[in-house]
Amino acid sequence: MSVHDQRDAAPNRFVKAELADPQATLDFRIGLTPMDIAGLEKALYAVSEPGSDLYGQHLSFEEVKAFSVPISRAVIAVTDWLADNGIIETKSSGAFDDWLTFTAPVEKANTLLHAQYENLYTPKRGNDSSVVLPTTSFAKLTFGPTSMVPIPLTSNLSERANPAPSSCNSVVTPACLQDLYNIPSTPATQPTNRLGVSGFDSDDQFAETADLQKFLVDFRPDLISTSFTVQTLDGGQNPQRANEAGIEANLDIQYTVGIATGVPTIFISASVEMRMKISATFCSNGCKETVVADIQ
Repeated sequence: MSVHDQRDAAPNRFVKAELADPQATLDFRIGLTPMDIAGLEKALYAVSEPGSDLYGQHLSFEEVKAFSVPISRAVIAVTDWLADNGIIETKSSGAFDDWLTFTAPVEKANTLLHAQYENLYTPKRGNDSSVVLPTTSFAKLTFGPTSMVPIPLTSNLSERANPAPSSCNSVVTPACLQDLYNIPSTPATQPTNRLGVSGFDSDDQFAETADLQKFLVDFRPDLISTSFTVQTLDGGQNPQRANEAGIEANLDIQYTVGIATGVPTIFISASVEMRMKISATFCSNGCKETVVADIQ
């Protein structure tokens, strides 16, 4: 086993209230290492690359499951470890039985995970917003400097980006991007076209229909009646209160709708639990048999 993540202090905007009640129970979920995640990635590329012989032959549920079911030694290692620590009742969950769930008191969890659980709260919201540290997720959108690597221009490109109007130097509008990349502004005619935009509850990334309408009034008045549909995953949501709009999700929806004229757009909202499933399954920090991924 290996440590997937750890937290040594409370996250920003949270303060300690008191130690968690030793007898209070917590629901744990452990993400198990999939059988062949590299093989799944290779198979997905094979059906997604236009030049591949398998292009468009999308994987069935059973084919994905063959790559994604947990390694048997991972299941044995985790269940034996829990049993050695007095936790016998466990349950497999998830589409591929790749999660192991169990319940344990805080006292046991402190010993099991070498942790000290504390109750936290946000002062601005009072006790309405409370969590248990250390295994609650505090994922958020972060901004920081980016590194740039110069790429030499090649002379054998068959097509280059079109020059954009000078106004695009200050404000990048849907029209700017359509000009740059030769994207037609006329409505798409392929009836099976769909575009999906993802958002995660843990990042407070929600898309506002009212903000989209304002955006279209300014930049695509010909699409003023266009909106998007919402699909939720694992308890995701998309509240429409102005103070909960997400910067990234809002911009993603606005530019997707504003650029892809007439293409139905779906906002896919995933819960914190779904984000943790994705993070645990595709962890890239040397995960071995198991990952302690989330506590509800």
